[in-house]
Amino acid sequence: MDNFSLFGTPIFVYDMSGMKEVNLELTERLQAESSASPGVRRANVGGWHSPPNIASRTEQCYRHVTRMIINQVGATHSTVTANNGLESGSTFMIRPRSGMLVVFPGWLQHYVHPYRGTRPRIIIASNVVMSPSESAAVAVP
Repeated sequence: MDNFSLFGTPIFVYDMSGMKEVNLELTERLQAESSASPGVRRANVGGWHSPPNIASRTEQCYRHVTRMIINQVGATHSTVTANNGLESGSTFMIRPRSGMLVVFPGWLQHYVHPYRGTRPRIIIASNVVMSPSESAAVAVP
């Protein structure tokens, strides 16, 4: 029987340098918000989920993160297709670290393991839609 690695799934992992100050501000703002707001219920078992409006927030830390996501997703020169010989049903695990940006197709089954640590764990998730139309472009100052 022949075995072929077809339909590789693009997965992008970026190390975002110089994020210490932005991460500190994001942590302060999101912790304060989680104390003052019940958030929204999604798939966040035992955690807090902010309203899905990060990209429209005006504070500089949110604008910075949004700009970085758009810049990295739009950087076609760094496209990598990762199949690593994985077959359907295989598991691919990425160990998270501060300043990491992971981009992958939304249809890819994904989840986050429950967190048992003592420090706050903050994950900023986003859906990005790429469009060749100029009218659909998002401008981030």
